[in-house]
Amino acid sequence: MTERRRAERRRAEIDWKFYKKVFWLALPIALQSLITIGVNMLDTIMVGNLGEMSLSAVSLANQFIGVYQIFCMGLGMGASVLVSRYWGMQEAEPVKSIQALRKTICIVVRITVSLALLFAVVTLLIPQVVMRMYTQDAEIIRLGEIYFRFSVITYFFLGLSLVCTIILRCVGQVKLPLLVSIGAFFVNLLANYVFIFGKLGMPRMGIAGAALGTLIARLFEAGMICGYLLLKDEKIGFRVKHLGMKTADLLGEYIRTPCLTFSVRISRMRPHI
Repeated sequence: MTERRRAERRRAEIDWKFYKKVFWLALPIALQSLITIGVNMLDTIMVGNLGEMSLSAVSLANQFIGVYQIFCMGLGMGASVLVSRYWGMQEAEPVKSIQALRKTICIVVRITVSLALLFAVVTLLIPQVVMRMYTQDAEIIRLGEIYFRFSVITYFFLGLSLVCTIILRCVGQVKLPLLVSIGAFFVNLLANYVFIFGKLGMPRMGIAGAALGTLIARLFEAGMICGYLLLKDEKIGFRVKHLGMKTADLLGEYIRTPCLTFSVRISRMRPHI
């Protein structure tokens, strides 16, 4: 009877340690997601002082940018499945697993940059067509075009920071992305204040200032996250030179994973009958 109680006590201690570890891993991720939403909302909140037209234009433009963000999250979640798998294989097959890890990162970075280029070209060449998908008001379309003009480069920084953050989470690095997100929030807040309202000697840029503030915040975020992954991280050891790796043997498996992720998300979005 005593042995049984001891076994139950040991099992309870193991369970408590496991849940404690999960909690401290999940908490920074949850906080970072909340802060990321806050960064996205800052433009809308601060532009609200410029009037209803500006507020509507920024909100609608961000809906299109949000589509790109969803694609990047899907790409990152697809990569997380493979990264987690190969990260767990390190003890059994260390060389093979680390090579597969680097190939996965290489693939997701290439696809993210290609997708960013596509959205950037669309935003740059036909911003009025994009805005007309959401509204027919000529003034809102005009203001949306101004916002898009300063948001073209943002796609690259936003996408890279998103996928690299997800990759770092998969190998247990959750604190750095949280700290960087907090920093990006305050950078965006300050930049918006300066450029939207023309403070600290800067010109009053209005809606263009909101887009510029977000660009600066995303540049800061991507610089810190990608800089750490490419220059300092020792767990994966991924460097700029690995972007030229041959990845054909892993490409098919990677593509199937995000497709499955998207199909699950879409099925959950269908209304229940």
